[in-house]
Amino acid sequence: MNLEEKPNIVERLEIVVSGSFRRHMEQIGKVLENFEKAEVKVLAPATKEALNPDEEFIILATDDPDKPPHRLEMDFMREIHKVDFLYVANVGGYVGQSAATEMAYARLKNLPVVVAEVVEKFSDEIPEEAQELLRRVISGVLPISDISKEKIADLKQKLISQDPSNLSEGESRILQSLVKKLLKDLKSLPL
Repeated sequence: MNLEEKPNIVERLEIVVSGSFRRHMEQIGKVLENFEKAEVKVLAPATKEALNPDEEFIILATDDPDKPPHRLEMDFMREIHKVDFLYVANVGGYVGQSAATEMAYARLKNLPVVVAEVVEKFSDEIPEEAQELLRRVISGVLPISDISKEKIADLKQKLISQDPSNLSEGESRILQSLVKKLLKDLKSLPL
């Protein structure tokens, strides 16, 4: 669902927070805390507690540790499908492979993407044509320190007034290929 499909949103927005859980869990925790104070419901992640903080793919305390990484990512993407917008906590302006793919997924579902900082760099795993497209799908910037009821109200009005353009067939293919690649890469990770 997106904001246009929910014109009567008056109480509580629902979002998913994306970002590098391995590198920036402390900042992700601050994001979760700030959205909670701003009365925004975060569907995922449900916690900032990692079971394996030093691993390549982070498993959170609320995740099923027996579930393979690609299945956990698919669960995360299902949560994205339910929200009003995707918030990317791109600390330092960097967007990694998972966050870029989640941005792609959100755009494929016609959902707004809001970033914490202007995107400076994408993971080298993201093709240049996809990087250009992902920069264009960003609907707004909301710094982590600025997350508040007032800023959320302003952002909500901005997002409601935006009319996302339709993706061309080629653009859809580019974004879909990012999703497929990430899930394939995660499938190959050891359990």
